[in-house]
Amino acid sequence: MSPSGAFAWNWDPAVLLGLLALCCAYYGVVGPLRERRGWGEPPSRRQITSFVVGMLLLALCLISPLDALGRTTLFSAHMLQLMVINTVVGPLLLLGLPAGIVRTSLGPLRNLGEYGLIVVMLAAAGLFNAVFLLWHAGSFYEPALHNEALRDLEVLTILLTGILRWWPVLTPDQPKLRLASPTQILYILLESLPIDIFGVALIFALRPTYATYALATPVWHLTASLDQTIAGCIALIPGTFLDFILISIVFFAWLRRVEHDQEREDERLAALPRP
Repeated sequence: MSPSGAFAWNWDPAVLLGLLALCCAYYGVVGPLRERRGWGEPPSRRQITSFVVGMLLLALCLISPLDALGRTTLFSAHMLQLMVINTVVGPLLLLGLPAGIVRTSLGPLRNLGEYGLIVVMLAAAGLFNAVFLLWHAGSFYEPALHNEALRDLEVLTILLTGILRWWPVLTPDQPKLRLASPTQILYILLESLPIDIFGVALIFALRPTYATYALATPVWHLTASLDQTIAGCIALIPGTFLDFILISIVFFAWLRRVEHDQEREDERLAALPRP
């Protein structure tokens, strides 16, 4: 494809209909269905804003020239697209759900116990990583670059499994559905490890992995090898930085909770009658 074609906008009807369907599904769930089933309060302004911003970013990722660049010319553009979908869009869409709907949808997990929750959460992270890495195996990835239906399926499955891997971290009002903070920190460290390893492999690969990018007409004077190295950095560095931020937030929240519990215990002991 010519360089000019690599900067085309994507008006694939399946993509546009999928975005519209997602918006309609959100309205139906948080609106009429929530009222009919009694699933708590309506979404707050912050939750609606979170969903809208997430949808706008998703639309930009799928419709803007970033998509065409990723399909035809630059592996780094593809990786940037997926990292935005995984690390920004997925959490924003999840945070757009009212607490009542989250509580209802995750209700069956309440009786699993801590070890059962750990297994389910590891399964969610494992499913995301398996889907991500499977789509990037050459026998799957190359056909998806040249088939719109496969490409759409790739993005959809990575988005959905990506949302699943975030819910153990983004359910702050569901203490029974959230790991203890030290275990949650370990989860954050491990859940993206396979993709980090994939990113390192891309950085140090001796030759381009995918024929489409190796044969593409270079843009911005980027060779296929340099483009792949940049893609590996995109897969590795932003996710690692985000994990550091999340771990810091979880750690200090846990520390405050421990201090608060200790203060309450000290107050209880001080109120006991002295012999």
